[in-house]
Amino acid sequence: MVKKVTKNYHVIPNHNLTQEEHLLEKFASFLITLSLLLLGSFAHTATLADVYELALTNDPQLKIDEATFNANKEIKNKAMAGLLPKFSLRAGTTWNENKNTENTSLFTDTQGSNSNYYSANLIQPIFRVDTWFQFSQGKALGEAAEAKFALSQQETIIRISNIYFNLLKAKKNLEVARLEEQSIKKQRDRTKRLYEEGVSSKSEFQDLNDDFPVSKPDPVEQDQWADLALANSFTLKASKLNATAARKNSQAKLASHFPDIDLVASITQNNSRGIVGFDPQNGATFGPNGIEQTRYSLEFNWPIVTGGLLHAERREANALAEQADQQELLTERFVIRDVKTKFTSVLTNLANVNARKASLESSNFALKATMVGYEENTRNIVDLLNAEKNYFSAQRDLIAAKYDYIISTLELKLASGILSPADIYEISGYLDS
Repeated sequence: MVKKVTKNYHVIPNHNLTQEEHLLEKFASFLITLSLLLLGSFAHTATLADVYELALTNDPQLKIDEATFNANKEIKNKAMAGLLPKFSLRAGTTWNENKNTENTSLFTDTQGSNSNYYSANLIQPIFRVDTWFQFSQGKALGEAAEAKFALSQQETIIRISNIYFNLLKAKKNLEVARLEEQSIKKQRDRTKRLYEEGVSSKSEFQDLNDDFPVSKPDPVEQDQWADLALANSFTLKASKLNATAARKNSQAKLASHFPDIDLVASITQNNSRGIVGFDPQNGATFGPNGIEQTRYSLEFNWPIVTGGLLHAERREANALAEQADQQELLTERFVIRDVKTKFTSVLTNLANVNARKASLESSNFALKATMVGYEENTRNIVDLLNAEKNYFSAQRDLIAAKYDYIISTLELKLASGILSPADIYEISGYLDS
């Protein structure tokens, strides 16, 4: 049944606005100006997936991390070079001038000649214990670089998500502010005109909350997330691989006291012009000379005294290995603590979302009741505006709570090492729908 507006309202003439209405008009103008300034920035809003794909090709921090990874993964190849054969070529040419100043029976004029040579050398390490350990160290460092780059990619997801949801939160707040501005303007105009109309107790306000599924994390136990982190965290993997590399370096420094054995093969060709014969009557006869030399050797090198250098390097490497082991233990404890903190944060944000939902329902119910009271002339315009303000504030709080929940779930997956681009596309799909 439609209820008619009674005649008991306090009449406000159209040509004379009260101080309260002036304030409402100024507030409405402010909201309109804010809308004009910010609306253009979101006129063509990209999805979360779009922003992530743009970051993959344009984010400078990710490009820096990728270049660092490409540089560090060559450590393994550099270390492997110490175990592989080395082949080199050398060549040279020389112009020689000879003038006899004593025994003129040979020749008296200046004799010029050209000599040249070329050689090929092949070295194959046979016994180099320190090089083997250096190769193992390089392999561990290369894998650590890969783990660090994977962590950087996950951190890019978090960084992009934080920026995107901060902007999205601002956009949603703007939309709520525009609805609030329209509501304030509507109440002002209604008060000024005092026309009679039917009033329904049903709320006319739009719900801007995103239909994003909010639930407890899976798995539901904190210790299970800790186990996931110990098995998958790239932070912990990098720390373990760095510790392995430090131990291999310590072993390599110890092995530097051992002898080295190399197999060496070389061939050298020397060509020159010189004396090839002598005649007492005619003197010396000149002509080309050519010598080819082939050499095969097994070379043994054992550093006996190096001024204490090898001993100092070995002690330094042992200390660095101990430092890396303790860093690994510290990182493991940090990862466990961090994932438990992130798990608690998800539960807190989940509870906050549920509380904000209840607050929105309560403020919506209070707004409906205040609207009925306003039409029944038992509540005034200030009560109605306060109820509307509480309703729109509850909407903003719920939107912020949902976005905080999404970010906290991504951070939990980052801490446990299971965050992937698939999570971005899944969230983007929910938001787009």
